[in-house]
Amino acid sequence: MAGLEQRDLAELAHLDPSHISLIEQGKRNPTVTTLERVARALNIPYHILTLLASESKDLRNVSSQDINQLGHLLAKTLLSEKDVHPPRKRKSRTGRRPES
Repeated sequence: MAGLEQRDLAELAHLDPSHISLIEQGKRNPTVTTLERVARALNIPYHILTLLASESKDLRNVSSQDINQLGHLLAKTLLSEKDVHPPRKRKSRTGRRPES
């Protein structure tokens, strides 16, 4: 996502920054667990993340009408599922939760 550094995403998703880099470079395929962590870190539904990560070769058997319908459903989902993954409280670097 724009404005989010790999190391920040890695920290939010509890992953190693080098793993994020390898996935972005296409040198590693993420597991379902990794994708779930990334989706939670980005505060978006898992199924939306996987759809957005689709490449044209993944969609070659999908008609333009179906893609158009997916676009409408995606917009509807994004507008209606504002708090699918509520933000988690982050631990401080010392391992203690920040005081409220």
